[in-house]
Amino acid sequence: MIREGLKETPLPVDRNNTLQDELSHFLDCVRDNSLSVSDGVVGYHTIELLEAAEKSLKEKRVIMYECTNNG
Repeated sequence: MIREGLKETPLPVDRNNTLQDELSHFLDCVRDNSLSVSDGVVGYHTIELLEAAEKSLKEKRVIMYECTNNG
C-alpha cells in the first residue's frame, strides 16, 4: 500500500511460498544429482546479513554490512 496524502494505492503482491520453492529445488537437485543455485557460500553470506540486521535492531542503529569473501 502506498500512501500519498489522503490517497492510498494498493500494490499487487505476488503470493508465493518461498520455503516450498526452496525445498522443491533442493529435492530436485538431490534427485537429479545437480548443483543448487544457492550453495554454501550464499548461505554463509545470508547468515552474515541476517546477523547484521539483528544487531542493528537490537542496538537501534545502522550497521554497515560488507560482504566478505570468506565461506
